[in-house]
Order: sequence, then C-alpha cells, then structure tokens
Amino acid sequence: MSLIIGGVAALGALYVSSKNPAPQTAEKKSVSKSSKNIPSTTEPLLIGASSAPITIVEYVDFKCPKCNAYQQDAGQKIRREYVDTGKAKIVLRPYPVFGEDAGLALYGAYCAASQNKFPAYYDAVFAHMSTLYKDGDYSAAAQKVLTKPALVGIAQGAGIEGSLFGACLDGTTHKRAFEAAQHAAARDSVQGTPTIVIGGEKIVGNQPYQIYKTLLELSAHAP
Repeated sequence: MSLIIGGVAALGALYVSSKNPAPQTAEKKSVSKSSKNIPSTTEPLLIGASSAPITIVEYVDFKCPKCNAYQQDAGQKIRREYVDTGKAKIVLRPYPVFGEDAGLALYGAYCAASQNKFPAYYDAVFAHMSTLYKDGDYSAAAQKVLTKPALVGIAQGAGIEGSLFGACLDGTTHKRAFEAAQHAAARDSVQGTPTIVIGGEKIVGNQPYQIYKTLLELSAHAP
C-alpha cells in the first residue's frame, strides 16, 4: 500500500503549469492523509447515487481557476467513469476563497439542492466561469461576477425555479449546513482549492487524472 501511495505522490510531481498560469490559492501539489473525511450520505450537495460505495469529497470555489480546470478535465473523467457508472459519489463542500460572491454562489448550491437540482447548478456555474476564463484570462477571479442576478440567471438556465432560488439566496435557511462545511474544511486541514479527498487521501491542486484514478481504484479494491 505504501509503495502504491508513493507512486501516486510521484505522479503529482509531474504536474506542469500552463503558459498562462491561473491565480494561485495557498496550496501544495501533493497527496496527503486527511483526518475524518467520509461525510454522511445525507449531506445535500451530492452528485451521484447516495448508495455508491466510494465517496469523493470536493472542497471547491466556483470562481477558483484551478477548480474550473479540474472540473473541465479530471472532474469530467471521474464523473463519466466512476459517478455515472454508480461506482462513486461526489460530495461538494464549499470553500470560498475568491471574494464575497464566491461565498454567495456556493451558498446557492444548497438552494439548488433544495429543488433537487444541485448537479445541474454545479455544471452551470462552472460552465459560466469557463466562458469568463477563455483564452487564459483569469481576471474575472478578482471581480464580482457571481452576483445575485447573475446566479439567478444561471440557475434558471439549469432548470431551477428562479424566484424560489433568489429568495433562498436572501435567506439563512442553509446557514447551518454552510457553516458545517467550513468546520469540515478546518478538520481536514484544507488550505486551498481544489482539495479532493478520496479514500482518506487528500489531493491538493489540479492534478493529472491518473492520480485520482489510482486512488479510486485503491478504494474500489480495499477490503
């Protein structure tokens, strides 16, 4: 087991930044042991079947350029090969880094979940940010782009009832769940985004898909 994890860490060392690197959060590109990392399947921000045997915890910020890069590449492959096939489920835990509107967008994930539309909202917000980050321009990360009107529009485009969603954004219905996610981040020593936890191992930064796949396969074959 230790030899295999060592191989995963070695893969992490192969990560190479792009020509137009995105703004960095405080992160170490490594795989490390997380503390208590298996969430309750009753958590609302769920993608996939709650009965799936493997839990993938995502600490993300919708505005984080590296989160966006992860979602567009490795995240999509994980969805196709593990989540859509019922092998794994994803639990999102909000970790706002890029401003007040980042927190609002992440709170909106709970509002979408209350309409059973969280996966659609997740995909729609990331797709919206992808249009702002085209051609390697990440300046939108420092701008207030996920305002309430923008989020309502994104949500409606994802099939979410807009007036209910907007009212939810203005309220505190999901304050306790949102704060619980922050406590979980502190417990897991999360310091940057994206941070992905699989089978007790914490992967920080946008890493090559093979690293996630290796840990998923280890989890799938764990006794």
